[in-house]
Amino acid sequence: MRILMLLVIGTSLSYADTIPSLVWTDDTTFTESVGFASDDPFDAGLNGISSTAGCSLNPGGCAELYMAERTFTVTSAGLFTFSTAASAGVSVFSDCLPVGGCSGTAFASVDFTDTDSIIGPESFAQNVSGDISNSQDCNGSIFGCGASANADGSAMSAVYLPLGDYTLEQNMNFVANGSGDSTGSDQLITAVLPGAPTPEPRGTIVVLTCGLIALLTLKSRRKTL
Repeated sequence: MRILMLLVIGTSLSYADTIPSLVWTDDTTFTESVGFASDDPFDAGLNGISSTAGCSLNPGGCAELYMAERTFTVTSAGLFTFSTAASAGVSVFSDCLPVGGCSGTAFASVDFTDTDSIIGPESFAQNVSGDISNSQDCNGSIFGCGASANADGSAMSAVYLPLGDYTLEQNMNFVANGSGDSTGSDQLITAVLPGAPTPEPRGTIVVLTCGLIALLTLKSRRKTL
């Protein structure tokens, strides 16, 4: 019985939980392919990359295409949560000329696709996309007529990251269209967080071992009766 108890203690210790951890660099680098409303729309968020960008075009539509990346080091291997949240929108407006002479329909549409990647000793990728269109009847409008459209999407997954250096990468492609002066914007947050819901093997092994102890104890008592 004493040997069996030592086995229980040793098994429990060998399956003790380890807490995954990582260290981020301070800066985010980015590359722009299509115009921005801001020269530096990226913020190195606490747990990844947070970016906000905008575009405008008079008249018609506008587009954004950019890539952002940030490096980090996994200092304790384990399961991490890889998450993405994206939103994009566009608003359009046309003056009524002459005043009170609006007619027809105002429309707005937005379409975005984002691909985020973790690149390193283990690599992962996930996609988020959205598209929507909207219209507004302009008949009867006096000074102007407009429409807006907004889309969003999200993704989340559990990934196992061993020790090593990694790069978190965002790739956003955003297109907005409309019937008048257009203003578009998008917001993208990508994060890598330590920890993910997982079954604990330690608990299963301890329960099975305790059940074995109870069975042996019961058999021992029966022999003495």
